[in-house]
Amino acid sequence: MRQHAHYYFINLRRGWWKKPFACTGAYLKKHGTFDDIRHSKMMNFVATEGRHFSFLMDAEAIANKIKAFSHTEFDKEEYTNIEKIKERMEKNLDPFGRVDKEGRPMQYELVPVDETYPLAIRKRLNFWKKYIKKRLNFF
Repeated sequence: MRQHAHYYFINLRRGWWKKPFACTGAYLKKHGTFDDIRHSKMMNFVATEGRHFSFLMDAEAIANKIKAFSHTEFDKEEYTNIEKIKERMEKNLDPFGRVDKEGRPMQYELVPVDETYPLAIRKRLNFWKKYIKKRLNFF
């Protein structure tokens, strides 16, 4: 599968996230670990309108999450400093300072919450308001 990936806010899109997949236990046993399958050439991608939301929280909670999760390579001051996280959130930048193919900092795109979003979100926009990054003439 591939899904739209969003960081910090439900309307701040990174692009496609191509890592989710579904398989049987027998397939997993035969082909190794989840990471082996994710990074193999065996997978066929299915475009979906699914969405993967990451770091839908404030800077302090993001710092705590990074310190607690299994990717210990990111448990560094440059990624957990609250002021730096706030700056990345404000500038729509990747939380880990990753760069695009041209070597530029990854900057995420502010998109409208439109008909492609799940109905559960669209019907309760007031509830989701704190997770929607504001811009002029957005609503």
